[in-house]
Amino acid sequence: MDFYNKSKGRNTRIKLLYLNNLTYKTMRKTLIFIFIFFTCSLSAQKLKVHADEKGKCGYANEQGEVVIKCKYDIAFEFKDGMAKVGKGDKLGFIDSEGKEILPVKYEEITLWREGIYRIKTGKKYGLYSIKDGIITKPQYSCISDLNRFGKAIITSGGNVKGNKVIKAKIGILNSDGSVAIKPAYDKISEIKKFNRFSIEDIAGVLSENKVYIGKMSKTEESVYEYKVKKNLEVPRYGILLSDTLETDVEYLCCYKGEKSAVVGSNGKAITPFFKDCKFTIPSSGMCGFRYGTTKVTTGYYNIETKKKIFLGKNIKIKKQILAATPFTGDIALVMKSEDNSPFGLYFINKNGEQITEVFPVVMYKGGYWIASRIDDGATAPANLPEGIKAEDYKLSRAMLDQNGNWVMNFGEYWNILPHNSGKLFTVMTHSGTLGVIDINKNTVIPFEYHQLGEPINGWYWAKNDKNKCGIIDENNNVILPFEYHNIFMNESKNPTNIWVRKEENGLWNNYDLAKKQIVGEGVVSSANFVGDYAWVVPQNQQITKDFVYKAILRLYPGRADNALGILIDKEGNHKTVIPMPVELFPDLAKRLKANEDKIRPVHEKEIIYEKIRTRFKHELSNTVIEDYWDF
Repeated sequence: MDFYNKSKGRNTRIKLLYLNNLTYKTMRKTLIFIFIFFTCSLSAQKLKVHADEKGKCGYANEQGEVVIKCKYDIAFEFKDGMAKVGKGDKLGFIDSEGKEILPVKYEEITLWREGIYRIKTGKKYGLYSIKDGIITKPQYSCISDLNRFGKAIITSGGNVKGNKVIKAKIGILNSDGSVAIKPAYDKISEIKKFNRFSIEDIAGVLSENKVYIGKMSKTEESVYEYKVKKNLEVPRYGILLSDTLETDVEYLCCYKGEKSAVVGSNGKAITPFFKDCKFTIPSSGMCGFRYGTTKVTTGYYNIETKKKIFLGKNIKIKKQILAATPFTGDIALVMKSEDNSPFGLYFINKNGEQITEVFPVVMYKGGYWIASRIDDGATAPANLPEGIKAEDYKLSRAMLDQNGNWVMNFGEYWNILPHNSGKLFTVMTHSGTLGVIDINKNTVIPFEYHQLGEPINGWYWAKNDKNKCGIIDENNNVILPFEYHNIFMNESKNPTNIWVRKEENGLWNNYDLAKKQIVGEGVVSSANFVGDYAWVVPQNQQITKDFVYKAILRLYPGRADNALGILIDKEGNHKTVIPMPVELFPDLAKRLKANEDKIRPVHEKEIIYEKIRTRFKHELSNTVIEDYWDF
């Protein structure tokens, strides 16, 4: 944040100056400068726009005296000690004394980020800083808005048509105005980071958030429509001035003509330029690639050794699919299929060598790979857990770490589920019982459960051998007794209330964990507590079929009466009156909190009114039906 804008910022700046051991003289000058600027800013804020009898604008003080001559065609309020003014179609900035600090010669001046403005002269954009003046001269045909990571698109050259730029070179700008990647590319696309294994993470089936193209053919005039071109989805337009990036652009796929390469945030190419190529996110020093159209070549590029590892060359994609996922540590998963047969999955090392057998099913979670294979000799136990079929026992599972080591072998456990932390694992024995172990296979939670959920804030939803549900902690201590047919467990941190149901088709009850008892009345259905409130459908709820009810059905067509409810607090007290859809839970809860836990029916109706007003508009020539008019 720029320290000129807020007092907190100034204090931070002063502390930093002391920490940097500046001389007393430098410090004194800085303090005097800050004091003068702050004083001038305060006096400038008191100046108001004033227009004379000729329609020219200037500024007057609190007494109404004109202190800056009325010579501008347009003027704006002072902010940060300066004001935007204009003559004709030109704009600039003046200070509180009327001095031009940015000449009145720009066609556009818009706030880009706090303390920095985007300026335009002719067909070129630049950046102006309150603190440093012009930091980027008007030289780009486009400077997009910043994204949440502080990155923006810039283009050089090209033609501006309406609100888009075509036939331009594209690059990336940092939030301080410095160039991250020079505008030298015809097209750029953002590459997603690899979080877990999915089809979208595979080279050749890469999911790209957006692709920005600077070149557009004469026939591509429609805006924001998508088409498939050389197996790559691209928008049929140039760069919209309002476009923003979606990632931190640690890696980008950048194109020069039909060739592309992976470029890092420092602007340097990580891979060679390949024709018609797609890439996976670089990981563990390896970057997957696939190029070609009807015949494809796929493999990996070793970023450190600068060598290519080919998995397959000139593969006819109609007959065979060969795709590679990003490396996790020293291994990567390869997917192979021929003549529309099911995928065979196996692992390779950084030399491209196959190090495992082929598996029909593979999953990645918590930093580990779970591989499954068919074991025809496996037999299911007599007392199967609920939801598990005998034929499921033909699948046997094992687990690899990111270095390719088998840390749990086939035959040890029937099922393995790593927790998100990667430190604990829920496993099922061949007898059908579940427990939790650590990486050294030490038992953390004993194998005495028929169902066991993944931990939420250290608590596990569990079902015992008597088919009753309860909640335990990481030490197998009972948090909620095993007395219930079902549990609706709150996923918020440190939940205080949990919904429980004793019978399969019974009512849901609000269980207070601190009191260790059920509070309030049972309800037909409910949503979890968010903060102090929960949305519920009470038993024997009465719904008045008035104009408010009809307005709700107008907003949510086809909504059944048993899908309308009210809000209650943690004690079970009714906090609202009018039955509403669960979608309005956040609006009602917000109004309750703002009104000190109280709300009147008229306030509930206001929420419905706001939704109606923003969603539906009636033309003046139309007749509004009586129910809507009353509402």
